[in-house]
Amino acid sequence: MPRLGVSVVVVLGLVLVGSGAWASRATVPVEGVWRRPDGGLVRVAGEGTAPFLMDFASRRRWRLEPREPGVWALAGSRPEARVTWRSPELVLTGVSAELMVLAPVPVRTEALKVSVEGAELPATLWLPATGVPRNAVVLLHDVGRGSRGALEPYPALLVEHGFAVLTYDARGAGPGAQGRDGRATDDARESVSATGAGTARGDVGLATDAARASASTTGAGTARGDVGLATDATLASASATGAGTARGDVGLATDATLASASATGAGTARCDVCLATDAARASGLKTQGDDKRTTDAALQPGLKTQGDDKRTTDDALQPGLKRPGDDGRTTEDALQPGLKAQGDDGLAAVRLLRQRLGPSVRVGLMGFGQGAWAAVNASARAPEEVGFLILISGGAGAVWKQEQHRMRNEGRKRGLTGPELVDLNEFLEVLHDARLYEAGGEARARKTLDFHFQRAKRKRWLAVTPLSSLGDVTVERFLERQRPLWREVLSYDAAQDLPRVRGPVLALLGERDETTPAALTARALNQGLSKRTGANDRAQVTVIEGADHALAVLTRESPAVETLSRQALDTLSAWLRALEAQ
Repeated sequence: MPRLGVSVVVVLGLVLVGSGAWASRATVPVEGVWRRPDGGLVRVAGEGTAPFLMDFASRRRWRLEPREPGVWALAGSRPEARVTWRSPELVLTGVSAELMVLAPVPVRTEALKVSVEGAELPATLWLPATGVPRNAVVLLHDVGRGSRGALEPYPALLVEHGFAVLTYDARGAGPGAQGRDGRATDDARESVSATGAGTARGDVGLATDAARASASTTGAGTARGDVGLATDATLASASATGAGTARGDVGLATDATLASASATGAGTARCDVCLATDAARASGLKTQGDDKRTTDAALQPGLKTQGDDKRTTDDALQPGLKRPGDDGRTTEDALQPGLKAQGDDGLAAVRLLRQRLGPSVRVGLMGFGQGAWAAVNASARAPEEVGFLILISGGAGAVWKQEQHRMRNEGRKRGLTGPELVDLNEFLEVLHDARLYEAGGEARARKTLDFHFQRAKRKRWLAVTPLSSLGDVTVERFLERQRPLWREVLSYDAAQDLPRVRGPVLALLGERDETTPAALTARALNQGLSKRTGANDRAQVTVIEGADHALAVLTRESPAVETLSRQALDTLSAWLRALEAQ
């Protein structure tokens, strides 16, 4: 049996998230929750995720780009909008006809740890500023998005509706286990230190051999290395003394090279992009430059970020086959935890909340993508513990059907012809034949797969299949990796679990979702949930018009800025209000 428990590390109490103590950060003016003059909610964040500002009133999420000390541009805005720190307020210009002065919103947070067998998962508990919450929710990650930062901006919205919210780093995704990009090797070390009131931060610390990526500061200054990549004896660093700021947006060094940014006094030093050499490109590191394009590192389950040229990177995630880092890249030999294991961690977090808040608080699960399937599975296994479900872009149907949907859409984006797509689909049907993974079927599986693997090597569609990331893998090696994936992830179908779920359920699906088939998933959800008979077992399944996997839509007025669907936001908010009123 898993060992479940809770360890309270730091109790922060009532914090004005958005107070002057945060102002020294070089990339985020003030991380926290803010209020527009009209009452609208604004979230600014950058700890563990790409720096952004989310304005819930306009439903737009902007990447923040520094322009000068205390001033940041909202990337993608035309004409350029800006946010300026004027302690203790933030000032937004260019978003509306008149400038907006944002006031800080009090938010209580606590640093916790979710204890399960073999791991302690760093967690953050968000609480409304006053009172005791009646409802609480645990957020479950989508595949490859395992950090707490990847769940932004939903915690601020849920707290606004009176909910307590628990987010945690998935196994292997926390900064203690790996860099922000999900990798750490050999004797690598990422260090962040601060003295006095200053802040030091390394968003991505990737080092090999004896390399070290570090950021340090003294006094009231700020030092930051957004990407510190070092190999062999190299060092990427950012340092500052006094009141100055030093920043290396990308500090990339190989062999005997050194990329650094430093400042003394009130000066500012900045290196937006410092070279990517052959050794660096081989590592797979992707960066964001002044051309304002972004990579998968900027993607959040709630809102995708794309470059100003309206393009997103097309790296194909292989859910379950190889676990991507938080920037969307995969790491070798890292299998995605099974749905049951992910659900077990979610249930441990539920029990943590009950222990912390008391037995009278109703605790639910909110799952994104694969996390939605894990939430259904966990709720079915412990219906007396999970009081409600919120499912975003997933939760019903067989997971392998979702994978086929994703790979077919990836093939279309890569320009495969109609006959090629038919050929791809036939190959995927073979690959997802349950008989290949049954005990005692090794001989049949080897014979079948050997024939199709040899044939696939000559096809353009190979690039969108799991084989593309495995190289010249043998059938035996493929089966060794695929069997646990099939057993623990791909073969799961929520049809048997949905009737056992108790309490209210909200499911939101994007009509134009290229990862999860909206119509198929909605039909399976309605069929399964209709079999429930409890008095409080109401269910709402809504397909959001024009929305993608992140429930975002493209808008004519802001095509370069990802915008959350109004229908999705309004539906979620109304459902949360109704649940809070019960």
